[in-house]
Amino acid sequence: MKGKLLLIFIFITFKIFSQENNVGIEYSFNVEITNKAIAEKLKEKSGFQFSKSFKVFYTEKGVLRFIEKSNNFIQSSIFNNKNNELILFDRTGIISKKEGDYNKPKIKSKKSESKNTITYKTKTGNYNYYYNSEKMKLNSSNLNNLGEHCFNEFINETGVLPEKVVYKFGVMKFIVELKKIIHLSSKDISVLNKIIEKQNKRSVIKFLSFIEQKDKLELINTIYNESKVGGKLDFFTQIKGKEFNGLQVKPGLIATNFEIALYKWGLGTFKLGLNSYKDSYKVFSKITNRKLTEQEKKLIKLGFENDWKK
Repeated sequence: MKGKLLLIFIFITFKIFSQENNVGIEYSFNVEITNKAIAEKLKEKSGFQFSKSFKVFYTEKGVLRFIEKSNNFIQSSIFNNKNNELILFDRTGIISKKEGDYNKPKIKSKKSESKNTITYKTKTGNYNYYYNSEKMKLNSSNLNNLGEHCFNEFINETGVLPEKVVYKFGVMKFIVELKKIIHLSSKDISVLNKIIEKQNKRSVIKFLSFIEQKDKLELINTIYNESKVGGKLDFFTQIKGKEFNGLQVKPGLIATNFEIALYKWGLGTFKLGLNSYKDSYKVFSKITNRKLTEQEKKLIKLGFENDWKK
């Protein structure tokens, strides 16, 4: 098997998915190397740089998979159920198209005495499987394909979505954990279905845009919730009744408690990952249920850019 692929997706035909069950799933993906000496040797090799998380979206038309990069970019994919066709892409566009079937390592019998095991943790208990690693070379492509195959086989057999998967390969331990279910609106499903049907460069761009927009909305919701009383971005509750008391921020600069709180809030939205102070304006306007004054905008922007530290 060639290429550096992390093909982790579950076909829509599995028991747990149906035409009425359109859903997105986010998993984290981590690797532990149990031998410290080997871990040091492999640390610098690009073939052993793994993704930190991945998102998979299922519709009646097929499956879309997006991998977040860690140290290197890992390809994502779109699978069309009808054509049984898989396209691989990165941010430059489509890399290849091929049949949905691909080479899969074989899982050994459950009675095997092999030390190579896959453990699935679910709400109904733990399941253990064994696999044959004799003919597999120690590289990321084979290991990732093994993980995908075992994951799919488990769901095929049980119809259960695992909350955590741990599979061992010699000195390596792969840990895949369910982070959250991503609920899809009817509009989301329509967009994803069109992407799956077309499978061209424009579809790839639309899918990347879809991911970015979803992530942005999620971040905005996080900021909104953290700004509530007691949240990480609640700099306002503690200054109630003292909003207009003045403090020296630095030599030559005095600000009120409210101005300092706004500055901190703007800086907090940047640290959480917002890319634009204008998005911060929109969130604060939603929180206060009113339009912001020009002074409030100025202070949020100053905080966003951490201007007082310059």
